[in-house]
Amino acid sequence: MAKRTPKRNLSLPLVDADTCACCGTPLPSGQGYDVPHIGAVGPVCATKFGALGELITWVNGRNVTDVSSQEAWRVGSRLIYTLKNIGFKVQVIDGVLQVGKLERKKKDAAKSYKRRRAELIRDLQLAQTLFDEKGEQLPLQGVA
Repeated sequence: MAKRTPKRNLSLPLVDADTCACCGTPLPSGQGYDVPHIGAVGPVCATKFGALGELITWVNGRNVTDVSSQEAWRVGSRLIYTLKNIGFKVQVIDGVLQVGKLERKKKDAAKSYKRRRAELIRDLQLAQTLFDEKGEQLPLQGVA
């Protein structure tokens, strides 16, 4: 059987896994894509959850100061609220955003993510154009 890979280039690391954490499908390759706080998912679910994994990685560890524009603040706020609505604990510790554990059942979070996926992808793409990946910080003072 040919190895299936996600259609988009994902920054999710490969980890050893027997089954997909999302749908329970066996992974014949013995590897899955590690989505933070969800677990290892197969190639089909990786395309579904890829944006969520990228968002968690992108937000986690960002400084909440340095507001560069009102538009950037709004986009950053929407991303944080989307993560919270999906069921993640997001908090600010010493001025740095920390995406914590999933506070809902994985199946409930997956359903919530499916409803919000299109807006999350749109906002993540916009945020990636608004923020310079060389170090400009996500301006979310008092949001998380």
